[in-house]
Amino acid sequence: MVMTMSAENKLISGAQSVIDWSAKVLKDSNLTKTQREDLEAIKTSATRFLEYANDKMDIIRNGASPEELQRVRHDLKNHLNIINGFSRIFVKDLPDNLLLHMKQIRNINATSQELIDEVEGIR
Repeated sequence: MVMTMSAENKLISGAQSVIDWSAKVLKDSNLTKTQREDLEAIKTSATRFLEYANDKMDIIRNGASPEELQRVRHDLKNHLNIINGFSRIFVKDLPDNLLLHMKQIRNINATSQELIDEVEGIR
């Protein structure tokens, strides 16, 4: 199955949203060192996901061998699992200093799961 333009747009816009939300929280919050490192890891992983997805978009769009698509899915999910894992920690035990950014944190987590599901659908 060839990836649709709608699915491609979801990958790109979702990753860009995670980058934007994490940048906003990094800029606007008084974070502990660990929180800052975790949010930087989220932002970096979203940036790398976006770069890799753009780099491999021809393969994703047009299909390739099952082995090549499996490798691309695996590499994309590696970045998303970092985002999902760190954001899940924040969502589960939202520290007081991030309460004002609860919506962005939850959006990051929900979007990472949506992106994982979208990547799973690449065939």
